[in-house]
Amino acid sequence: NILEHLYTKGICLTLGRPADNLKSLLDEKGIKTENLIFIDAITKKINQKGNLKNCYYVNNPTEIFSAIDSAASSIPGKKFLIFDSLAELYISQGFKSLLFLDFLSDRLSTHNMQAIFLTKDLQDTEIRKFMEEKCDKVIIL
Repeated sequence: NILEHLYTKGICLTLGRPADNLKSLLDEKGIKTENLIFIDAITKKINQKGNLKNCYYVNNPTEIFSAIDSAASSIPGKKFLIFDSLAELYISQGFKSLLFLDFLSDRLSTHNMQAIFLTKDLQDTEIRKFMEEKCDKVIIL
């Protein structure tokens, strides 16, 4: 389990599924979620209400970065960010997603965070090229 090798506390940013749903999936897989702070960028867009206590429900990139800053500031020392999903970002934002990832990369550095980016398929997209340039390691499953 890749999460067992990360620091004890982290942030999970989700664009493709509500945080409540993602938390349930992680719980089913036996992944501890009590040390995760969720940032949910989909629930408000589909006009639903979220009910997780450890979750920021956001609606736009400015709110996402503000939530990352707040969540990261609440975690002392090293921390990590899980991003679900790059494919959703690319589908919804196209080329603008590269700007988003560039800002996100700065936030990761500012808050001394490691990151895991989840996606189903990047193939030959610009995001994949960007990630290969910015990341220490890209693992294609």
